[in-house]
Amino acid sequence: MRTNLNVPYEQKDIARRLGAQWDIARKTWYIEDVTDIKQFMRWMPAHLTSPTKSVISKNATKLPVMSKKQKRKLAKREKSFKKIVANRIAREGK
Repeated sequence: MRTNLNVPYEQKDIARRLGAQWDIARKTWYIEDVTDIKQFMRWMPAHLTSPTKSVISKNATKLPVMSKKQKRKLAKREKSFKKIVANRIAREGK
């Protein structure tokens, strides 16, 4: 599996010696199918090293809020979906 790395220019030679490869098209360092990933942890993107922290910090202040109109639409869709399911069950049961 390919994993992109955040390698600063000053550390590119170290990354190369450890086995990282340069992607010319994407202009980024990456590793692929490495058995010992510990040596590359300092260059791993934040979402790979601590996914829960980044997800929580991004979404903590952005809680979804539904308006009354949106709630009514959702309730109407659920009601019609339940009717469709009930009709299909009734047809299959006969």
